[in-house]
Amino acid sequence: MNHTRKRAAGLLPAALLAAACIALAPAPAACAIDYHWIGAGTGGNTATDPADPSTQWNNPDNWQEGQIPGPADNPYLPLGNAGYVNLPCGAISGFILNGTSQEGAVHIGEGVPCSTNYGAGTYSGQGRVIQDGGDLTINGGMLILGWLGSGSYLLSSGTLTVGGRDDEIIGHYGTGVFTQTGGTHIVNNALYVGSGDKSTSGTLNLGGGTLRAGTLYVGQSGASGILNITSDAASVTVENVTFGSLASLHTIPNGAIHVSGEWYPGFYIYLQDESAFVDLENLALIFDGATPLRRGRLEVAGRDLGPTASGFVDNFALGSLFVGATDPALLWLFDDFDNGNRSSAEALYVHDIMIGPGSTLDLRGFNLYYDGLYDNQGTVLGGTPVFVPEPGSVMLLALGLGIVRCLRFFSRAGA
Repeated sequence: MNHTRKRAAGLLPAALLAAACIALAPAPAACAIDYHWIGAGTGGNTATDPADPSTQWNNPDNWQEGQIPGPADNPYLPLGNAGYVNLPCGAISGFILNGTSQEGAVHIGEGVPCSTNYGAGTYSGQGRVIQDGGDLTINGGMLILGWLGSGSYLLSSGTLTVGGRDDEIIGHYGTGVFTQTGGTHIVNNALYVGSGDKSTSGTLNLGGGTLRAGTLYVGQSGASGILNITSDAASVTVENVTFGSLASLHTIPNGAIHVSGEWYPGFYIYLQDESAFVDLENLALIFDGATPLRRGRLEVAGRDLGPTASGFVDNFALGSLFVGATDPALLWLFDDFDNGNRSSAEALYVHDIMIGPGSTLDLRGFNLYYDGLYDNQGTVLGGTPVFVPEPGSVMLLALGLGIVRCLRFFSRAGA
């Protein structure tokens, strides 16, 4: 995570930014100026009306310095109450929330698209961002929620884009929560849900809207990370997903993750706590567009208990696996991590398997068990999926065979 810490330097405290600027600039006039918000949310005023002058970014009276920060300055928002800072549209330098209460919020609504020249987020203290419309693009820096403090972001409408090669971190040596119920959330590079150490906690709640990201890291560098899919209306497309040692996944039935990347799209599980992944059997995992040059990779994490129903219980069993749902894909099974079964190779238990036309699933010698639908319109290499009948099916089959035998016996006896 050294690269993340280096990039995070773009959101250092204002005093450090100013000191660095003075040391490097030919004249103080070329340096960024620190600006401090004194409008709604910092005193007795708790206004949330965007028309209230005390909530407006472009009102000089709301800044301690008596003027509006420019696109190269350092605006700090020490929010202490429930008031809003209504973000202006156009280009701004960025914003850093470091208040004493999570009630204070930066508000982004309808209007002309907004963009930052630097990063944005919550530092040291507390704060939240509420977006119910409009467009916000983070340029030239990261979006960090909960850096040495706690922060949250609620996206219900509009578009949030973390552009360029910059990352987004939800929980960075602090606590961060991102909740999406609608709108579009785009992270061109990496999205970290928890990054730092064991004191770090990140949560990504997906209840609607569209999320598109490069690599999705859930629980990085020993941090706690939670991916929570609360609605099948949430559309999630990422290049690959990695779950760290303290990660957990929660999803309703039919929650889906679409993996489609330009280079080695994959789904990696680097933990041994099956209880943190019991909802994996509710997940639909979709691989699309992978080719021999950028084949997909799927970690097999379950203990190989053979073709038995017990293999689907607390054993990293997957709900549905789609290979080539919309575009032909090549998916390989891998066992790169000891998920707790080193007496033999680990195995993959899946309820339903669908392989689209022109797609290939390469088992590479690993055992793959399923107990539901198997629709193969493509190619399977390196082995054959094994069907595991449900215990009730076995009992019904045995009962049916017994009735047939009895009928045959009585038929013969009465002949």
